[in-house]
Amino acid sequence: MKVRTHIAGALLLATIVLLSACERKELPVPSADTPLFSVSGTVGGESIELAAGQNDMYLFTRYDQDENNVYSFVGELKDANCPNLCGPALGISIRDNQVSQEAGLSAVEQSLQTKQYAFRASTDLDQPEYVVQFTAEPFGQGAVSVYEWEFGDGSTSNERNPEHRYPADGLDNYEVRFSVLYLNTCKSEVRNVVYMPSYGCRTYFYEEEPLLYVAAPAGGKEFSADWASKFFGYPGQGKEIKYSLPPSSDYPPDFRGIDLLTLETLDDNNCFARMRRHIVVDSNEAKDYPSEACAANFNYDAELAAVLPQDTLDFSEVTITWVSESGVLYSSFDVVQPSSSRFEIVAVDDYETNEMGEQTKRIEFNVTCLVKAANGSLLKLEGIKGAFAAAYPAP
Repeated sequence: MKVRTHIAGALLLATIVLLSACERKELPVPSADTPLFSVSGTVGGESIELAAGQNDMYLFTRYDQDENNVYSFVGELKDANCPNLCGPALGISIRDNQVSQEAGLSAVEQSLQTKQYAFRASTDLDQPEYVVQFTAEPFGQGAVSVYEWEFGDGSTSNERNPEHRYPADGLDNYEVRFSVLYLNTCKSEVRNVVYMPSYGCRTYFYEEEPLLYVAAPAGGKEFSADWASKFFGYPGQGKEIKYSLPPSSDYPPDFRGIDLLTLETLDDNNCFARMRRHIVVDSNEAKDYPSEACAANFNYDAELAAVLPQDTLDFSEVTITWVSESGVLYSSFDVVQPSSSRFEIVAVDDYETNEMGEQTKRIEFNVTCLVKAANGSLLKLEGIKGAFAAAYPAP
């Protein structure tokens, strides 16, 4: 392994920035109270705050090139006076996304970007997952300005039709919240339970004719159905596959044309499933609904799929290390991460050259993940936010 190292202390870097502010207008000058490099969040449920320049903490950065000529960009925030394992300390290592010439240039511009990164593992085995394709089916006047998804496992998305993955060895159902915000400020949300194939059943309904809805569950051979309307409750005709709502004239005077219909089914295998969906009750062909009338709906398809083997060179993957105050080293390497784990770079900027004359970049990041010690004990790093620097080979 070929290694280049340097030490970047916050006081030294702050001095460099201040002295060069006249020539480098594009580099912001932090205030005296703002650490250039820091991390904060929780580790094992305990709050942490580390900052270069405080309590002898320094940011050590380096770039490595391994036997396959793949670079790693490394930053470690730790005690400058401790040559061995001293905590608390946090480290980040991000792999380049290409094979370089020996001692050649890296693809740092493509490797350090604002995006999420996979966690590195020594073996990339197929891991079964449920792949769920969500489809937004909103109703309203004008264009949607914001889509919001909460997938029930701590993950979120603002895409219109996101794909999300759940571990096959996880839960067999998740409550998913979907909301839409229209440009006219109309907002609506719906919560539905999303069932994995392992659950054994799911339910759905469709409109056969105006105000007549038909249950279409999947699972056992025989089903019973219960229906509920937001305005009328359970109508007393439960256990019917078909359900007819009353005419729109029977709705409350301030009714806006959107109702929330709930279907609950129980099959002959005693498998229970529920579905909620906003429906348009007013059959006026002109569809002259008030501008504030809108509805959020979604559908989904779930299937079992295997994760394709990843590249054996672990391009663009990340490893997180943590050293406890007692000097125990924890690492995310080879840890099976839950779906809530993620590492994301949220900002990347060119920074000053270090004292060795190497180019550096400053990155801001968020991370939540599990790290493991050599004895197998696990710690959860949660809501970690920070800013590090990384050196890289340049012409």
